[in-house]
Amino acid sequence: MDKIKDGIVSLTVWSGRVAYLAKRRLRDESGQGLVEYGLIIGLVAIAAIVGLGLLGKGLGGIFQNISGTLTTSGS
Repeated sequence: MDKIKDGIVSLTVWSGRVAYLAKRRLRDESGQGLVEYGLIIGLVAIAAIVGLGLLGKGLGGIFQNISGTLTTSGS
């Protein structure tokens, strides 16, 4: 019976330590700024890629029109 009580006490102490360490780890915000900057950079990169993809087709058509106009006016 004493072994069971000792096991329960040690389990209670162990779970208390785990809970304390988890709370302390959740309160630690030292890496939070770095993660936020990484997310912002990622979102800006995705927006730039999508924007250039959408504008690229339109800009290609504009440059073809300019090229065609310059070619016909030079003749």
